[in-house]
Amino acid sequence: SPFELVIRLDNSEFYAHLKYVRKSKIEAFKFAEAYRASVQSTSCYYKTSPLLKFRFDNTEITFRNNQVFIVTRLPRASIDSLLAQKDAQ
Repeated sequence: SPFELVIRLDNSEFYAHLKYVRKSKIEAFKFAEAYRASVQSTSCYYKTSPLLKFRFDNTEITFRNNQVFIVTRLPRASIDSLLAQKDAQ
């Protein structure tokens, strides 16, 4: 499989690490740049949702050789407060 996913949740944070293997370094670079551009776009749909915005704001994408790495780290306290706000609405 070209994907490897590691997820961890503890009292301090939610952590997700996705590794995506491409055929070449160029393909990995292009995928990483396209992903980054789509998230940073002013028309990106996630900006309409505080929860999705928080997720993408705390996500980093990098590439090394033919591998793309997407890592999300969300502080647990911030997640709890956002979920409480959403429940209150």
